[in-house]
Amino acid sequence: MQNQSVSTWPYFLKAAFCLVHRGVKSMQEKFKKLLCQVASSQRQEIKLTLHIVLLNVRLNLAELV
Repeated sequence: MQNQSVSTWPYFLKAAFCLVHRGVKSMQEKFKKLLCQVASSQRQEIKLTLHIVLLNVRLNLAELV
């Protein structure tokens, strides 16, 4: 009896792994879509923020030198 249950474990694990993998893939797709929406609506704000950060870094480096 134990041999039968042990031999079914790999199939069970494979099925569980496939389900988890599919779930993770769908979550990744949803997250990508969400990021694209945010980026398209706030692209200018993101660029401006990055520009300010780069200016701060340059100013800090200039003070160090």
